[in-house]
Amino acid sequence: LKTAPELKNKIESSSAQFSRQTLSGSQGVTAAIKQLYKEMDDTCEPVTPLIMVKVLHMTIPRFSEKGEHGGFQQQDANECWTEFMRMLSECLPGEGSTSSETVRKSFIEQYFGGESTTVLKCSESEVEPEAKSTEKWTQLRCHINTDVRYMQLGLTLGLQENIEKTSPTLGRNAVYVKTSHVNRLPSYLTINFIRFFYKEKENINAKILKDIKFPMEYDAYELCSDELKGKLQVVRDKFENLRLSKIEKRKKYRLRLCVDT
Repeated sequence: LKTAPELKNKIESSSAQFSRQTLSGSQGVTAAIKQLYKEMDDTCEPVTPLIMVKVLHMTIPRFSEKGEHGGFQQQDANECWTEFMRMLSECLPGEGSTSSETVRKSFIEQYFGGESTTVLKCSESEVEPEAKSTEKWTQLRCHINTDVRYMQLGLTLGLQENIEKTSPTLGRNAVYVKTSHVNRLPSYLTINFIRFFYKEKENINAKILKDIKFPMEYDAYELCSDELKGKLQVVRDKFENLRLSKIEKRKKYRLRLCVDT
C-alpha cells in the first residue's frame, strides 16, 4: 500500500489518531498505518510494526489466533487485504473531481475500485429476459485450474461463470450464465489468484501450487466492455503512433550512420 503515493499522502494527511475510542476499528487501523509510515520514513533501519499488528489483532480478533505451539496461525492474505481495503474505505473520503468523473464516495473506491457490467441469462429458458446490472469491486479474480498457465487466461475465465438460482419463469432452480465486462478500470488494479478449491471426496480445501505467469506490464484492454474500449482506443492509437514514430526515427538514424560510414 505504501507504494501508491496518492494513498500514502491521503493517509498521512488524514485526521486519524489514537484515542480511547479509536484504539481499534477502522480509525485505529488507519492511525496505526499513519504512524507506521512515519516511523519508516524517519529511518533507514528496519521497523517492527508492533503497534500496527496489535491494533489489527484488536480490530479483527481471528487474526490473533494461535496454534498449539503458541505461534500465530497462518491467515489468508487476500482476506487481510480485503479487510484493510474496507477499513481504509470507511476512513478516507474521496477527493477532487475531473470533467469526466464525479467525486467518489471513498478514496479506495476512487483509486482502487472498478466497475463491471454484468448480464445474467437463464440457460434453461429462452423466454426469460436477460438481467443487466453494474457491480463494483476492488479486485479481479484470476481463476486457476489445470489448464491455466497464464494470468490473462485466468482473468478471462472469470468473466463468465455458471451460477444456480431460482428462476421466476420456471418456478425452480436453474443454471444461469453470468457474463461480465469491465466498464471502469482503477488507477491501481488488484488481482487475486484463486488457488483454493474444494475437494468433495476428501471434504477439504486444497491449494493449487502451480506457477502462473504474468507480465510486468499488464494490458487489461481485452477485459473491457465495448464502451470502455472505445474510450481507451483513442489513447492507445496515440501511443501506437508514437511507437511507430520512434521506430521510423531509429531506421533513419541507422541508414544515415551507414551512409556516413
